[in-house]
Amino acid sequence: MIREIFKIIRKYSAIPVVIVIYTLIFTLYLWITDSKKFLLIACSMYLTVFIIMLFIMFFIIKRELRRKKVFMEYIDNLDDKSEERLLYLCSEADKDAISAMIDMIKRKDYENKELNAKKTDYEEYVENWAHEIKIPLALLTMIIDNHSDKLPGQITDKLDYIRKQIKEYVEQMMLCSKINCGRKDYFFENVDIKDCIDEIIEDSTAMLDEKGVIVKTNISDGTVFTDKRGIKYIISQAISNSVKYAKDSDVIPEISITFRKNMPKNDKNDTNIIDKKDMNLVDIIEIKDNGIGVKETELPFIFEKGFTGNSGNARKHATGMGLYIVKKISDDLNIDIDVTSKWQHGFEMKIAIPVIKTLKPL
Repeated sequence: MIREIFKIIRKYSAIPVVIVIYTLIFTLYLWITDSKKFLLIACSMYLTVFIIMLFIMFFIIKRELRRKKVFMEYIDNLDDKSEERLLYLCSEADKDAISAMIDMIKRKDYENKELNAKKTDYEEYVENWAHEIKIPLALLTMIIDNHSDKLPGQITDKLDYIRKQIKEYVEQMMLCSKINCGRKDYFFENVDIKDCIDEIIEDSTAMLDEKGVIVKTNISDGTVFTDKRGIKYIISQAISNSVKYAKDSDVIPEISITFRKNMPKNDKNDTNIIDKKDMNLVDIIEIKDNGIGVKETELPFIFEKGFTGNSGNARKHATGMGLYIVKKISDDLNIDIDVTSKWQHGFEMKIAIPVIKTLKPL
């Protein structure tokens, strides 16, 4: 309130300045005329001018505060009654500008309502579609489970691989829809990272076997404080990309997963630091492959929405949404993602999760 009053006084500071100048001029005139009652007249005049200025500024401040209050009420409600009150309090010189602003606000409000309605329809469509797609997915799972003994092993593995891919794309679409619609239902908890990675590898068995990928893990026991579904998606997306962009050559595709706890944030590769008490620590998950990698010119853009690049035939069928969602989730969870790659020499992703320091009891 006090800050607003000072702003109003500064806005109308010309009024008291002009009054003071005229008062000083009149005082000078009295002094030149050598009036016998100069001191009495000057004191009375200054007191009168001061009182008049107080009244003028009081009414100006009151009017401006009232005008601002009515304006904020109109912004909140956008109704005709608030609009009439706002125009009534405006001066004739400001009415045209205020009317134009009101028309613009009404137009933007209408456009926003239309956009929100379209966004709601889209969100409902995506949710309904995701619900409906579960039926053929469940049917495919039932066929695989009940008739696996009647089908050749390779056919069963391929069907299971396709089912996992469809499920991954559906989850990706749901995550993208929630992120874009502002619905984020993260739940932070202590996540056992070894169990988490084991679950991801087990769920990706069909995909790994299809490409003949070998996964090597070096995971120390420990937990991280984060959203389990979010971190699982980040890790699974990194593994999925490593499988998709494995080399089509005699080289056996490999993925190396390493987990290290309590590493200095500013120097993730320095393992020789002894005193880490006062440092910002992170738990680091490193996922490295020997696939085709990413070209150096394309690396800065891989997290952009829809970016696929032209690094090989495998990327022609990519959607460019996986790493975009990874970046969005990592930003929400305060996770740092660092990627390095050399064309035809593999790709590496480092996932740095901040260590939450517990407060000592008083």
